[in-house]
Amino acid sequence: MTPFDLALSFVLLEETGGDPDGGYNDRSSDRGGPTKYGISQRAHPKLDIKNLTREHALEIYRAEYWMPAKCDSLPAAVAVAQFDFAFNSGEDTASKHLQRMVGAFPDGDLGPKTLAALQSFMGGRGASTTAVQFIVARGRYLSNLVDEPEKPRERQNLKNIEGWVVRLIRLTAYVTQIN
Repeated sequence: MTPFDLALSFVLLEETGGDPDGGYNDRSSDRGGPTKYGISQRAHPKLDIKNLTREHALEIYRAEYWMPAKCDSLPAAVAVAQFDFAFNSGEDTASKHLQRMVGAFPDGDLGPKTLAALQSFMGGRGASTTAVQFIVARGRYLSNLVDEPEKPRERQNLKNIEGWVVRLIRLTAYVTQIN
């Protein structure tokens, strides 16, 4: 499997619950509106979500998350962690957190300097261990989103934290199996 295929396997399972038809839902509690294959109406207002095909969803994943997050430039395990973070929190947020972790300037551009910093950071650790450290950094980011529960957005985030933590635990188990 390619790193993109590995990342898709994880994200699609998380986003669809294993439903081969894409896990379509239109719950009023979901701020994203109708969602299928994890692709929301809110993020794609002109897209017919209910009739979204798997193939079109994969094109969106590659064009809007995998490529902008420069996942092709990363070791497989780190790429999977970067892709999942980018999909859930945005490419810029994911990239800046990866840059901070490896000691690169957090400008959101995973260029040659960041990739060199990543290689130096990895040292003898390996990609899976580095990916786990990145997932821990993501956990800190998510916990900061619920720091002020008296604010409306943070109250909503507080409702989501359990699901986020479970996802990070599953992602950790997943990336440790990637060579």
